[in-house]
Amino acid sequence: MSRILIILVLLVGVTAIILTQFATPTLYGIDGYFHIRLAELIKNSGPIHNFHWARFSTFATDFADKSFLFHLALIPFTLGPNIFLGAKVASCFFAILFLFVFFIILRKYCVQPLMAVFILAPLLSYHFLGALSLCRPMNLAIIFTLLGIYFLIERRHWGVFIVSVAYCLSHISGPSLLVYALLTEAVRFFSQRKLHSQSIVMVLLGIFTGYLIHPNLPNNFLAFYLNGILVPVYAIQGKLEMGTELLPFSTKELVFGYPFVVPGLLFLLFLAIFYRPQTKFFTQATFAYSALLIMFSFLAARFLVHAYPVFLLFLASYVSDYFQDKSRLKSYRKRKALFVVSIITLFSLFLFVGLDTYKGIRYISADSKKINSAYENTANWMSKNIPVGELFFHTNWYNGTIFTGLNPRNDYLVCLHPVYMYWVYPKVYTLYRRLAHGRSEDPYSILRDGFHVKYGYTEKKFGLTKQIRQDARFKILYEDEQGLIFELE
Repeated sequence: MSRILIILVLLVGVTAIILTQFATPTLYGIDGYFHIRLAELIKNSGPIHNFHWARFSTFATDFADKSFLFHLALIPFTLGPNIFLGAKVASCFFAILFLFVFFIILRKYCVQPLMAVFILAPLLSYHFLGALSLCRPMNLAIIFTLLGIYFLIERRHWGVFIVSVAYCLSHISGPSLLVYALLTEAVRFFSQRKLHSQSIVMVLLGIFTGYLIHPNLPNNFLAFYLNGILVPVYAIQGKLEMGTELLPFSTKELVFGYPFVVPGLLFLLFLAIFYRPQTKFFTQATFAYSALLIMFSFLAARFLVHAYPVFLLFLASYVSDYFQDKSRLKSYRKRKALFVVSIITLFSLFLFVGLDTYKGIRYISADSKKINSAYENTANWMSKNIPVGELFFHTNWYNGTIFTGLNPRNDYLVCLHPVYMYWVYPKVYTLYRRLAHGRSEDPYSILRDGFHVKYGYTEKKFGLTKQIRQDARFKILYEDEQGLIFELE
């Protein structure tokens, strides 16, 4: 009966992933348009070395595909007539792959009666489920994180090496496996008085191998420096306009976006005070990982996405440590009143969290549909009316990201992150932000003589929009609720 229940729960999880993905006709977020387009370009022309689509950035001269393996994995999903539908299918595939990797690791460290509860737990978070629905290399990074820590804990050295190579070819956070390796062996030393340096060596070999076989060597080292080191520094200093995932999380986001964290911590505290179960090494190691990731979440909310599945594995393992004495489980079941109250409480919690997740996904999907449908219509107009190869101005870096994916016929200023412009053109970036926010006295001259553009796009929330409407030298060619396309007369 337990196996049948677990299979049913897995099917429910797969169904939830698919229904979430197709709750909106568009992609979730903006990065997916860029990634699926880059996968198509690699399919047609091989690895990209000259990325002219982002002219005012390091991409134009020192391009490095920091998610190369992810883009290779996306290529089969570009073979259909609609690559963006392929991106949605790919998002489902990687989300389902995460669920099964999570289940396989969970099965080894969680007592069977609790399996069904913890299988669904990652998906009962609208924030995490929404992140899984994105077509981004972050999902592959989470999978490699789970596999990496599993191999480190179990001392599977070749597994550690292979995951390290793949991780570094897939995501900029690949070197974080070295931190996990050091943390693993530190916990092992303090708990078992043992140290397995082979794991650390294999991670180092894997990281260097991944970087050395990258087709954009040595530019991939620059990409790591910009993303892995400078972006966190700039985020703390407030130098750049960052995405929300690089900002600290709010209490509301933690409590409602990741609903099992606070109740889980309270339950763990209760067990630690009154029962103090003897913990296995997996529990100790995953606690260390979770604590580190949650601590970093105070600096950037993106770490919560990485922390959540690791924390759930820790929670499942810790509770299982309490029930490792089967007599406790039998005794618990015999206390019918306590058992019934626990089941009702758990069911009520799942019902409440499930409804909240449903509402959150409905909001996210509606928001994605509204925003991305407007971008798709705008890019479709651009592809039909803007001359091929024309440099196109846009008021923010994420406009360049989505327009590169939707309309590769034209070139843009910067995409994926503002650090790529700021690093190579700091003065131009400052001018760019003043211009976008409507703080320039003569935007027409700056656009014509500074950026050498004839066409551009501005979202209506930016101050440049008002200046364009008041200046007869600008001609509005296209407009919707979100933004407008202009031409310099």
